Amino acid sequence: MDKKKPPAISQKLRFDVFKRDAFKCQYCGASAPDVILHVDHIHPKSKGGKNSITNLITACKNCNSGKGAIPLSDMSAVEKQRIQMEEINERREQLKLIAQWRDELDNYRKAP
Repeated sequence: MDKKKPPAISQKLRFDVFKRDAFKCQYCGASAPDVILHVDHIHPKSKGGKNSITNLITACKNCNSGKGAIPLSDMSAVEKQRIQMEEINERREQLKLIAQWRDELDNYRKAP
């Protein structure tokens, strides 16, 4: 009986993981284009890990091939993701303020 192969990671999801991780290996810090980047499962697929962005991390070819199906033993990846989410939220708030300021300037210029 053939086992059903789990779906591959889509190109969009792969690119979203790379963008989130700033195109840097989250294990050693090497970055593209100096190294070939892979998307690695934090919780290995062989142990039930899913293809969700919260379970994926950027790894260089050397780190990923050397790690195998060994799960991360610490919370460093989760902590990095938490910090990145805080930074994204801060940027979002700053963009809102910039847009508000721009609108106020436009309204000021249109005033008689």
